Amino acid sequence: MNLRKWCLVGAVCLLACTGCQRQRPLRIGAKEFTEQVILAEMAAQLLRANGFDVEPIVFCQDTFECQRRLRDGEIDLMVEYSGTGLLFLHEPLVSSETTLARARKLYEPLDLHWLEPLGFDNHYQVLMTVERANSLGIESIADLKKIPGGVRIACPSAYVRRPRDGLTALCERYGLKLARRPLLIDSPLDRADTLYEGRADAIVAFATDGGLSEFDLKMLEDNLRFFPSYEAAFLVRGETIRQQPKVETLLNQLENRFDLKTMQRLNLAVEVRQARAPQVARQFLLENNLLPATAEEKIPRVEILVAAATDDQALLHSFAIPALRAVSAAFPQDSASIEFVADPVASLSDGSARLAMIGSERFFIPRGQRPPRRLTHIEALAVVGNREIHVIRRADDLRSSDPFAGRVGVPPAGSGANQVAVAMLEGKEVVIEAAAGELIKHVIRGNIDVAIILAKPGEKVLGLDELEVSKQISLCPLKDWLTLERRLRLPYLRPATISARTYPGQDEAVETLGTQVLLAGAAQSSASIATGAGPASALPMGGKPLQPEQISALASAALDEAPDPVLPSSWTSRSRSAANRDTFAESALKTGLNMLIIAFLAWLVVQVRQPRSENFAEP
Repeated sequence: MNLRKWCLVGAVCLLACTGCQRQRPLRIGAKEFTEQVILAEMAAQLLRANGFDVEPIVFCQDTFECQRRLRDGEIDLMVEYSGTGLLFLHEPLVSSETTLARARKLYEPLDLHWLEPLGFDNHYQVLMTVERANSLGIESIADLKKIPGGVRIACPSAYVRRPRDGLTALCERYGLKLARRPLLIDSPLDRADTLYEGRADAIVAFATDGGLSEFDLKMLEDNLRFFPSYEAAFLVRGETIRQQPKVETLLNQLENRFDLKTMQRLNLAVEVRQARAPQVARQFLLENNLLPATAEEKIPRVEILVAAATDDQALLHSFAIPALRAVSAAFPQDSASIEFVADPVASLSDGSARLAMIGSERFFIPRGQRPPRRLTHIEALAVVGNREIHVIRRADDLRSSDPFAGRVGVPPAGSGANQVAVAMLEGKEVVIEAAAGELIKHVIRGNIDVAIILAKPGEKVLGLDELEVSKQISLCPLKDWLTLERRLRLPYLRPATISARTYPGQDEAVETLGTQVLLAGAAQSSASIATGAGPASALPMGGKPLQPEQISALASAALDEAPDPVLPSSWTSRSRSAANRDTFAESALKTGLNMLIIAFLAWLVVQVRQPRSENFAEP
């Protein structure tokens, strides 16, 4: 009897333990970059919503650690990329099958299972700025050998540790020579900045890197097919699927839900707009009806469109990221994007864009040699950057009396930079209108005597960062050029300085002029009709002004710099309103005090005139 009793107890315990094992929390692994965190969060939220207990995400340093933990049972699943999976097993990439199909066969003996593809291929790519690639005639990765002295590259820190598709293998395959050790930068935005600041010739990036689509970058052709396909899919332990088969069913709901643009958008939300990965993951699941929405989440999100001028696209691309960050801070519940249009001011006027990213010159309508007319139906809200004016001549042709003497080249027609340059020429004939790199070439070849270019502070003008080129040209200072009469005609110009050693051979700082790049919106007082010339002038003002707290949020997230006082802005009017409110409060307080005093005096009068009581006891 005792033996039967103990056998029964043992069987119950065994069943209980088995049940406990099946119900143990799931563990999801992720490599330490944005995309992996977002997708891991999606898996965790989807599983939790369907009754699974999921532990916090386990972060792994790299592919080796993630896959080791997966095999050892320390994690149950992760997002992996087919090309990475094949390279990890030293598998040749040339195959008639897709990389995902090949990976499935190779991982099956390891009892690791690739689920259905998520829908995007996060391949590596090598990028340059469009202007620099065009100026050097570079179309492919192999063309990087054209750069004298070797190529300067910025890449993610993990990329140099990859043995078969990493930097060393890339350079060997294409015969590239590095000018110096690579810059190891994990943030894709900071990596892109190295191109505009002239610290790198090319960068290595993921196809889904958030924010890179906002830059004017060119993907170099991988003509030797060095990079394999990197199809994304969940990689899950077979034991996990056998014990909890619903895991596979739920995760496969994400099959083909993503393409490159979708993944770029999600990464952008975290890397640029400072949203939290769990929030971004949840929003995606809600949009795709994979999670039930709460009452608050059923409120539709608003798309905040920021318009910028197509003609200024090359110059304004580097300001797009700080602009989007500022907009996201002002509209935390909504999404924001930048669209390049023919006339951003017109887009503000007709209400098709909520904001515009424009140079300060676009607040004014030129009127020849007379002071310009200032637009009043839009206003400057926040500063996102500055531009410096580079006046470039041949080194043997410096005319100190007139920096613009001779044949002149200016930025493309229709751009704000063109408006600035033409206004500074005071009626002189323009010979060539072209992008910065082309203007430099025309100066060196002698086709023009002077080029006027606008550039972001610290940004090397294309063509100037090669030492040989810099010996042939020189930057002309604009010290004392801005006379009183010119200040009235060009009110948006401000003193600026091109720092020493911005370019090779430039040992001293050069005094110049500059303009602000701002976020603009419909004016608080504007109702109605846009005044002035241009396409926007005939449009009814359909734009909706921002609230004061939204403007403050924009300004706080942008540069710590106020819009130029010459620009129309609600900053001063808000100050006056505040002053008026203080004056009203003071008046109200004084009035209240006066009424209290009058009431007190009236009470005293009543008390004095009141007859003495008959019950008063005499001594």
